Amino acid sequence: MKKIIIFLFVLINFTGFSQSFVDFAFKSKDVDGSILIYDENKDTWLFNIENDIKRNSPIGSLFNIPSALIALDLGVITNDPGEFMYWDGVKRYYFGTPKFTWSCNTNLDEALFYKNDWYFQNVSDLVRHKNYEFFLKDLDVTNLKYDRKEKYYWHFGGLFSNPEQQINFFRKLQKQELGFKKINQKYLYDSLLTINNPNYTIHGYETFNVYKGERIDWWVGVLKTKDNTYYFSTRIFEDINKTKKADFNNKKFEITIEIFRMLGYI
Repeated sequence: MKKIIIFLFVLINFTGFSQSFVDFAFKSKDVDGSILIYDENKDTWLFNIENDIKRNSPIGSLFNIPSALIALDLGVITNDPGEFMYWDGVKRYYFGTPKFTWSCNTNLDEALFYKNDWYFQNVSDLVRHKNYEFFLKDLDVTNLKYDRKEKYYWHFGGLFSNPEQQINFFRKLQKQELGFKKINQKYLYDSLLTINNPNYTIHGYETFNVYKGERIDWWVGVLKTKDNTYYFSTRIFEDINKTKKADFNNKKFEITIEIFRMLGYI
């Protein structure tokens, strides 16, 4: 990283307000968490917790993006909406709740949108381990030591990532600089469109995991305005011994947007 600026010094004339506001953005939602932002115009990194920049946690569903890129480039899947993987008839659940979108035939668009684990397990089987290692070594989006024999290993097999790695990956994806076919990079990036506002867009992806006694909800993406591009990673944490808040999964979105507004990005 070329430049590191702690939020305390983001606005010289409003240092106290800036720092306290960022802290308040998390505290007001009653969660612990961190945000890392890369400002492309200023070539500046902003953060609120320094030791969280390289703190690893399971990559989870964020692995779907590099996994799909590798599979598309190898030709083992396509993004043709008419090409489906056939459901095996096993009903899937998400923490006890039936997931009907995981219990049907699925194409790549749907698998990305609904974060369909059985689809991407099939993709993994098609790609094969040696191909993953070859591509992942250059991507530097995750570690290479993990238990691929573990089903859904991106959640449970020791496949980790951190905010800095994710932002660097999204920077290259947005610019189509990952070394894959540009048409596939464009397809993946376009598929991540989350907010399409007249004044800005957000392309992002999220994952949820339970790791080392914590619920971890993570949103990574790209905010594009008329004048600038910002890359961000927001992670929030909650003790699993506490009852999960009903709206826990939405808090990362609310916090991120609130901080963007405070910084004058949107």
